[in-house]
Order: sequence, then C-alpha cells, then structure tokens
Amino acid sequence: MKIGITGLSQSGKTTIFNALTGAHAATGEYYHGEGSAKANISVVKFLTKDLTIYMNY
Repeated sequence: MKIGITGLSQSGKTTIFNALTGAHAATGEYYHGEGSAKANISVVKFLTKDLTIYMNY
C-alpha cells in the first residue's frame, strides 16, 4: 500500500509525516517554486495485517 500526504504550503504535512513514521524530516523550511521540494519517503510496519482496525481513525 502506498499513501501520499498532500496539502497547502506550511500546513503541517511534514509534521504529520514525522508523527506517523517516526522519521525526523526537517520542518519549517519554505520552498519557493514548483517541484523544488524533496519528497520524504519512509516505510512503516503495521502490528497487524488486519487494516480495518485503522480505518476508524
């Protein structure tokens, strides 16, 4: 499963990414221009294969 986080500039996308993945991607930097930001990529392990328990959040 692949999931993307999209949103307006400075809306907290990287903060949510860090909270969900335990990563430490840099926050607070504002990039000007389209395509100038680097993508943050991480792998998250689920404790169960039954993803229906996560669907209520």
